[in-house]
Amino acid sequence: MISNWIIMKRPAARRPGFIGMDPTVSGTAPLAGNPPAGAPSITSPLQPVYILGSGSPFSLILMGSNGGAFTASGLPGWLILFNGVLGGTPPAASVYQFTVTTTNASGSSSAIVTLEVLASHACRSNRARRFPAGTPG
Repeated sequence: MISNWIIMKRPAARRPGFIGMDPTVSGTAPLAGNPPAGAPSITSPLQPVYILGSGSPFSLILMGSNGGAFTASGLPGWLILFNGVLGGTPPAASVYQFTVTTTNASGSSSAIVTLEVLASHACRSNRARRFPAGTPG
């Protein structure tokens, strides 16, 4: 038997001191004691981008279909996987590739993640520019 669930956000109810969105949950997952609906697949973004100096460490929540536990191989030394979350602070701008795998009782699935870490100054060139009238910009 399968239970249904989904994760989305909806406008928060007006409560004193609360600003934001209330989470709601729905989707598909096996009920306790039942086997998974099938082999898992990874649904997380596989090409995340992080900007150095953004004020917080890199973090990516690993998500997959049909439940399952996550493992990772080939992680750079600064990146760790804990409870399905990849996190850490990259030391320099670079491109990092590693493999994530999700496994349940029905099978497993792997994917290569390509994380692009950009230097903070690389993003400053996107400022609005002024062009003389009639000049394409």
